[in-house]
Amino acid sequence: DEQMAEYRASGREAEWKAMVRQHLPRHTAADASEHFNAELRKTVPSIGAAAAQEVWRSMSKDEQRPYRAMAARARDKKRVDPERPKRPMGAFFLFQRESSRAPAGRE
Repeated sequence: DEQMAEYRASGREAEWKAMVRQHLPRHTAADASEHFNAELRKTVPSIGAAAAQEVWRSMSKDEQRPYRAMAARARDKKRVDPERPKRPMGAFFLFQRESSRAPAGRE
């Protein structure tokens, strides 16, 4: 808090936020409100995050439904199919497999 106050007083608050943002965990998939915020900022670029969240909270479940569907699709894209075929072995691993099968006296 004290360090942030120093940055704020010196007019370098954006620098502080960028530094803090580097250490925050990254989201793997955006949630529904983040999809809404992105779309809202296309129409109203000057709206702040707090105002966008207030609009999101005031929306009904029916109004939020398309954004929740977008978030669900984004999460589904991140999932890996367990039945997906594996990639073939590279040349070096094929060589290693063949050379390990060779008799000890043969080179």
